[in-house]
Amino acid sequence: MSKLSNTTCFTATLFALLGASPAFADVLTVGPQGDHPEIQAAVDEALQNPAIDTVIVRSRVASYDPFSVTGPLVIVADIVNPGEAVVVNVPANDPPAGDLIRISNIGQGEQVILRGIQAFRSHHETVVLRMSSNAGNVWIEDCSLTSVGAQPPITDVFPTPSQPTVVINGCTSVDMIDCTVTAMAGLHGLLGSYWSIDATVGIDVQNSSLALWDSTVTGGRGDDAFFDHSQLPAIPYDAQPGASAIVHNGGGGVIGSIPAGTGYGSFLSGSTATGGDGGNSVFIPGFAICAAAGAGGNGMSLSNVDAAVLNSVTAQSLSAGTGGLASSTLCPAAPDGQPLTVSGSATHTQLQGFARSLSIRSADGNFITREGEDVVSSFTGIGGDLAWWFLQSTAVPGALFVQDGNGNLSVAPAALQGSVDLGGNGQTTLTATIGVDSVMCATTALVQGLFYNAGAQQWQLSSPSSLILVDIGI
Repeated sequence: MSKLSNTTCFTATLFALLGASPAFADVLTVGPQGDHPEIQAAVDEALQNPAIDTVIVRSRVASYDPFSVTGPLVIVADIVNPGEAVVVNVPANDPPAGDLIRISNIGQGEQVILRGIQAFRSHHETVVLRMSSNAGNVWIEDCSLTSVGAQPPITDVFPTPSQPTVVINGCTSVDMIDCTVTAMAGLHGLLGSYWSIDATVGIDVQNSSLALWDSTVTGGRGDDAFFDHSQLPAIPYDAQPGASAIVHNGGGGVIGSIPAGTGYGSFLSGSTATGGDGGNSVFIPGFAICAAAGAGGNGMSLSNVDAAVLNSVTAQSLSAGTGGLASSTLCPAAPDGQPLTVSGSATHTQLQGFARSLSIRSADGNFITREGEDVVSSFTGIGGDLAWWFLQSTAVPGALFVQDGNGNLSVAPAALQGSVDLGGNGQTTLTATIGVDSVMCATTALVQGLFYNAGAQQWQLSSPSSLILVDIGI
């Protein structure tokens, strides 16, 4: 067993580097030579034993089975060999799973952290990641969530509706950091539109608050138009429209990683949401028959929720999908989608300035750092930035923040841990060696940066990151 029962776990290095209080954590491992072969068994044991709050999942060639979490826990990938990953999937020939990963019923003041997981669905009925009925914070970092979709031909009689890649419903506080969300493309069935599967939404948010940091979300592409030549004359089937990257209906209040009281239900910083492209048209000259192109999907569709967006230096956050291409003058191109649509009581605020980023990993790129290894904190801003970092002491650290007369964000000076000058190129790293015998079990700290640019006279919060330190014997 890798679990160290009844052991006081602390890290002197973390205390010295960041000024943190000691943390206590027992550990379970999953995978090769681990405590459990599958993630769900480790989660079940951890939730039955309050002393266990960290599950380390080792990479392997085979994928892991779906799992669900209903209590506070840190689940983190450990990349054992180069080229490996921690992948959650259901094989394409297996019956569809309702959800690959489900996080639900997390209580107020509790937190779930999921870092470094790749999840792929191979059926349109499956949700890759579902978060529902969570009063506490759900923290998703460095995860790749992809809908690879059904393969042609589709033979289901009246297939069930396609599911979004990520579903968030009834959650007070969700943070997604450095994640990639890719929605499933549409696909026509054997009888055209009757047995077809629509392109899917990337993230569907209902009555929840979501902060999306340095992440990429793409809506599904619509399938191209086609003709059924089994009948004469050939029957045209129009192309499918692209799907929205993000659909958000209802929510607001407190988001874990931004100040309390902002009221935003959606907060995007350095992230991109791009609608799926529409399918292309097809034209048969001999019959002068057109199968029309599909419209592009929207970047973000808001309804009854307030949202704020902060662009990165290199890209706009919200982009429309491109309408399907024309095939002749009689079969024109379809319209592009909209970067943003707003309905009901929704509002949208375009924040001034540019997003900043903070990311913490081991020197070899792993998501955990063991004793004797280097941990690297990477700061990315703009030239002339000065950055501080601070610990998030709770899931909702709004008490740390204050606002100046111009509404810019600042942080209580006592919470700041140190500063670093990013220089002219706006990028720098800090490296620290985790001393041997400085960590027992595992310790997790949540770190966020506060950047100040004297030229612009502007404060800006960075994306947060988790620092996960592990005993060398685990």
